Amino acid sequence: MLWHTHVAIGAAAAIASLPAQVSTKEAIIAASVSAAAALIPDIDTPHSKIGSKHPFTSRVANFILGHRGAMHSLLGCLAVFYLSNTILPISLQHLSKYIAIGYLSHLIADMLNPAGVPLIWPLSGKRYKIPLVKTGGISEKIVLFFVALFIITKIEHVFIF
Repeated sequence: MLWHTHVAIGAAAAIASLPAQVSTKEAIIAASVSAAAALIPDIDTPHSKIGSKHPFTSRVANFILGHRGAMHSLLGCLAVFYLSNTILPISLQHLSKYIAIGYLSHLIADMLNPAGVPLIWPLSGKRYKIPLVKTGGISEKIVLFFVALFIITKIEHVFIF
């Protein structure tokens, strides 16, 4: 999927995870953190949005891990969750759950692509996939439309203006 689809899906996943009664501030923070975190798995390719912003890190990750390897696994998600929970100050550690939500949303979205993801890397090289969405294709645009529609319908319940 393209970066903007991952961002939208990450935001939608965070909004879907929020309790019924949540402050507008918390909802905005959750959606923003999760949306940004949804880009993290693609740090393993210099051609991605996040990879182009961090070329050295991206090239090193790509050289060591390859694209859609460890960073596209549950172990990668767990490592990023642990790292974020370790380096964030105590007052911000609650954001680690939104980082994990965004990260997991990326993995689930990429499972819809024919390339799939190695969810249980390094235990198995098997790629898990439900090949319904071609990156940049009409099917991705349809997914993005419905994700945006979900976000819009939730805004009136989450965000109090």
